[in-house]
Amino acid sequence: MLAHLPLLSNWANSKAAFWENKLEKTFDSYRIAFDEMKDKTGLLCTHLSKTNNLPPLTIIDPLNIRHRLDANQFGFLIQKKAKLAYPALEELIEAQDMAKAKNALCSLLDLCIWKCRQGIYDNDPLIRTNFGFLDEQVVQIDVGPLSKDFSMHDPEKMRKEIFRITASLKNWLSERSPELVVFLDQQLQERLSF
Repeated sequence: MLAHLPLLSNWANSKAAFWENKLEKTFDSYRIAFDEMKDKTGLLCTHLSKTNNLPPLTIIDPLNIRHRLDANQFGFLIQKKAKLAYPALEELIEAQDMAKAKNALCSLLDLCIWKCRQGIYDNDPLIRTNFGFLDEQVVQIDVGPLSKDFSMHDPEKMRKEIFRITASLKNWLSERSPELVVFLDQQLQERLSF
């Protein structure tokens, strides 16, 4: 309709390309999460394109209102419900269960290091909001934006990435448990000394 106006046409084309690229990266991220990290994300299924064989889906919102949807028409992920990492750690600290808190920290580190070794880069690795626990197993709740980046195999780059990811965790722990800060520092040194 506005194609005869070159500036608007160029702007519209660049916006369309931006959103198409963003959608492609999102789908790639979900594919990585499901195909390569299913047990580390708690994902049960992904439905990324329209189909015609799914039964209706009932969703209950925070106000306890039921919404019936045609699941075939929407893209969605179904994931096990995990307890966010910080509240889970807070409970262990308050219960003075340092053994389980230390195991939880080790699990978080193991997952972050595993991702680097697999060449999986996380553009948004906030432990506070993106990681949680299914019982005692750590999982990544937020599965986007993940991408492949094999430069993470470089030990120095991996070290910097793990320190970047854990910086806010150390800060949070420093206000709650100096013992766990010391433990985390020891684990970082042991696990990242190549």
